[in-house]
Amino acid sequence: MKASCLLITAFLAISAVACADNDEPIQYSQVSLSPLTASRQDAGNVRIDFNVPPESQYYIAGADYQVVDGVLSVKILRCSIHEKCKAMVELAPGLAPAMGQLVIPFEGSRVNIEHGDGIQSFDI
Repeated sequence: MKASCLLITAFLAISAVACADNDEPIQYSQVSLSPLTASRQDAGNVRIDFNVPPESQYYIAGADYQVVDGVLSVKILRCSIHEKCKAMVELAPGLAPAMGQLVIPFEGSRVNIEHGDGIQSFDI
C-alpha cells in the first residue's frame, strides 16, 4: 500500500512540474469565439470582432500579433484569472462583456487568427 501511495505521489509531483514549465497558454477554439470577423477599420488598421465566451477561471487579455511575408497572424490570449498577462494589443474598452474587439495596425490584406484547433483566414 505504501509503495502505491509513493508511486502516485511521485506521478502527481512530476505532472505538476511538467504543467508548470509549459509557458504556452491554452488557446481558444474557433467555435468558442464565434462569430469572429476581421475587417478593415481604416487604411492603417484591422478590426477583429468576436464573441467573448463566459468563463470563471480565464479572461481575454487581448492579443499578440506578428506580420510575416505580408500576412498578419493574431493570437487571442486566454489567461488565468490568477495571472497578469501582457498583450501587445488590449481589448477595446466600453463594450458589453460578451463582445470583444481588437484594433491592430496593419495595411496588408491577409489576416490569420490562430486558434487552438486551427487557423481562420480572412482576406480584407
